[in-house]
Amino acid sequence: CVSESGTGVEAFSHEQLTPELLVKQAEAKYGEYLPANEGDRVAATNKTAEYLRELPGVKEVTVRGSDTLFVIMEDGKELLLILGKNRL
Repeated sequence: CVSESGTGVEAFSHEQLTPELLVKQAEAKYGEYLPANEGDRVAATNKTAEYLRELPGVKEVTVRGSDTLFVIMEDGKELLLILGKNRL
């Protein structure tokens, strides 16, 4: 039984972190950090990586480029996130 609450941005604290939810979290935070860092993609990507590292269910986050993160989840799933692009 999965329920959606609002944007789902804070739902991770009550649900198991899924790849889809992690992508939503990353995009939401990147969207906050980009204007806060005057459009500096590298700074926004690094701050997003720091945030994701603190989430339960995330094992490792590596910055791969100015807008790209490689995430390994505790369950072994691997994700390549291209931030700011509306796709998985």
